[in-house]
Amino acid sequence: MKRFHIDDLKRAGETRPAGYVTDCISRGKFDGTWLELDESQFEFLKQRYSNSLPGVLEMLKNFSFSVLAWLDAGFPVTDKHKFQERMSHCIACFDWIDHRCRKCGCYALKQWLDTEHCPVGKW
Repeated sequence: MKRFHIDDLKRAGETRPAGYVTDCISRGKFDGTWLELDESQFEFLKQRYSNSLPGVLEMLKNFSFSVLAWLDAGFPVTDKHKFQERMSHCIACFDWIDHRCRKCGCYALKQWLDTEHCPVGKW
C-alpha cells in the first residue's frame, strides 16, 4: 500500500496532464488529506503518467524517418485546421507531457508534416 498527502499529490499534478489528481483519487481510498493506493493501482498510475521520453538515439531515428518520408513525398504540409485537429488530440493525450510526446519524442513540428501520423493512432 502506498500513501500520499494531498499537498504532494497536488504538487505532482502541476507537471502532469489535466485530470491527474482526480484519476489518482478515483483509484484509491481518499480521506480528504491522505490517499492510499494499492500496489497495482500505483504501478498503473506510474506507467500512465511517467515523464520518460524515448532516448536520444530513438528520437533521432524517428526524426530521420519522418523527414525522409516527408522529403520523398514532396514536402507536403498540413493546413492550419488539420494541424489544430492533430494538436487537440495530442494535448488531450496522456502521453503528451510538457509539450512533448513521450511515445515518439516529438514536439508540435510533426503535426505539420502531412506524411506523419500519431504513434498511438489518434490521428
